[in-house]
Amino acid sequence: MNLIHLLRKLQSQLHTSESLAARHQKEAEDIRAKLADVSRILGSLGVRVSGLKTPAGRRRRAMSAKARASISRAQKARWAAWRAKHGAKEGKAQATPRKKRHLSPEGRARIRASLKRRWAEYRANKAKQA
Repeated sequence: MNLIHLLRKLQSQLHTSESLAARHQKEAEDIRAKLADVSRILGSLGVRVSGLKTPAGRRRRAMSAKARASISRAQKARWAAWRAKHGAKEGKAQATPRKKRHLSPEGRARIRASLKRRWAEYRANKAKQA
């Protein structure tokens, strides 16, 4: 996608511009504005590019460790209640492997005869057409 390529190019230009002296501050601001525009366009199209910072002015919400722990405890309690209600076993259930199915010699013979018949019909129809 051309917009992603342009976005990556603008990011590299921004990085090099930021490392230069203050005389290039204006250039860095222009590139930052273009980068924000391209990011906004990509966001409106629903395209997510990995490795991008969030657009200027939009920060991701941070969640405290206490809040994450609280959510985790609540979810574990919900699952425990579900398991108690439905009688599920604790831990991971071990699925028994299915037995491998084998074709009997009679079944194999029927398939072989059927294929021979079909190929004979095919060759007969081919000979009639020629």
